[in-house]
Amino acid sequence: MKPVKKVRVMGAMSTMRYQIAEYWCEHHDRFVIDLGEPSCFACGFWDARWDRYHSPEERWNRARLDRAHIVGRSIGGEDVPSNYLLLCPRCHALAPMTNQRDWMIRWAETREKWLTQLVREYAEEFRRLGGTDEDARLAGEAGEAGWRAAWESLQADSHPDNRAAISTAVVIALEVARQNRASLLKAA
Repeated sequence: MKPVKKVRVMGAMSTMRYQIAEYWCEHHDRFVIDLGEPSCFACGFWDARWDRYHSPEERWNRARLDRAHIVGRSIGGEDVPSNYLLLCPRCHALAPMTNQRDWMIRWAETREKWLTQLVREYAEEFRRLGGTDEDARLAGEAGEAGWRAAWESLQADSHPDNRAAISTAVVIALEVARQNRASLLKAA
């Protein structure tokens, strides 16, 4: 077995992310599907920026994934690859904290995938803000120019911590629909 490399995390030494990914790649086919592509073990979130690093080891070690203890250090959890999952900050904040490793693993295995969650949250926000099927159709027919015009007219942006910017995207879609509806009425 390879010696476990350590890195300083908040003053203490900790197992490197790549070693955690290697361990789970060898022992559990659900969490690491491709050792060359870092992603959250629970929701599958990944960031294309992580691909700019050349080696898989560098990609994992530089990926913004948290080392999440399965059994917390404060209750006797060890600093070994088998006691960590690599989670995006959102999943890490939502993960259960117990002394039973099976619960954390089951939670990660059954977590909703981030893209599915993103689509669901977008649809919920779209409806919550009053979007209709007709609005969705009008937004879809607007084309790139219509979306760009709505983006610019709203001076749209999102908070840097909001990786999905769902609310901003929904507001732009509804503005696209509104502008497309207005131009169709003028043409008629």
